[in-house]
Amino acid sequence: MKKNTPQQFHLTSLIMAAASLVVLASCTSIEEIAPPIQGRALSSADQSTNVNININTTTNPSNYSITQLEQGRQIYLNECIACHGPRPINEHSLQKWDQIIIRMAPESNLNQNQTTALKNYITVAHNILAVPTTTTTTNP
Repeated sequence: MKKNTPQQFHLTSLIMAAASLVVLASCTSIEEIAPPIQGRALSSADQSTNVNININTTTNPSNYSITQLEQGRQIYLNECIACHGPRPINEHSLQKWDQIIIRMAPESNLNQNQTTALKNYITVAHNILAVPTTTTTTNP
C-alpha cells in the first residue's frame, strides 16, 4: 500500500471518525455494511457458484481462504469506506463491483493479491447479505 504523509494520515483519521459517526447515527452496524468472515462457517449459500458470481476472478468461491477474505474485508473497511463512506456491499451488483474495483484498485495502490482479496470478499459478503436473516421469537 502507499505511504501516507502525516497530513494524509490525519485527514484519513478524520474521515474514518466521520464515517463511524454516520454509521452510529444511522443505526447501521459495520457488520451490516461489511459482514465479518472470521468465525463464520461458509455455508453452501456463501460458496454457491449458482449465484451468478462473475467478478472476473479465476478463484473458485469454494477455494477462498478465511485469511484472504478477512484481508479483503480490512481493505474494504480501511480503503473503500475511508473515501466513500460506510455503504453496504449489497448496494451494488457484483458486475458493478467488478467495474468499481477495476477502476479504483490502481487509485488505491492495491497490488494484485490485495485486489483479488477485495474481489473475493465482496463476492462472499454480497452473498451473505443476500440471504435474509430470520428472527425467532418465543411466546411467553
